[in-house]
Amino acid sequence: MNLDINTATDVPRFVRAVYDMLQNEDQCILSWSADGSHFQVYDVPRLESEVLRKYFKHAKFSSFQRQLNNFGFHKWTKTRASVATFSHDVLVRCHPPQLTVLVSQMKLKQKAVTTTTTTPVKETPSMKRPR
Repeated sequence: MNLDINTATDVPRFVRAVYDMLQNEDQCILSWSADGSHFQVYDVPRLESEVLRKYFKHAKFSSFQRQLNNFGFHKWTKTRASVATFSHDVLVRCHPPQLTVLVSQMKLKQKAVTTTTTTPVKETPSMKRPR
């Protein structure tokens, strides 16, 4: 079940591809958790050889993981999960029409974080004597 064009206009291509991958590919390779709060990659070699090239210009798990990080996904530590597990504060399993709402929430959250963390730096007076 691919996202339709009307639903996906405000959804970044990478996020659409991740959701399509999780919806359409073999669940022995990767799948959502039962509660939909995170997804797991069970078979990295098969993900690289069979799946990634269908959705992206690369077939490297490290590149996929870097993109996930860029979009705010967090990889769980090995003490927390035995397989590669990723979660996001806002993006969770949903029906395609809901994805645009989740992406809007993600953008609002990013904007709020950006505005609270970027405070103007006051100029400190120079200790040099004027010439």
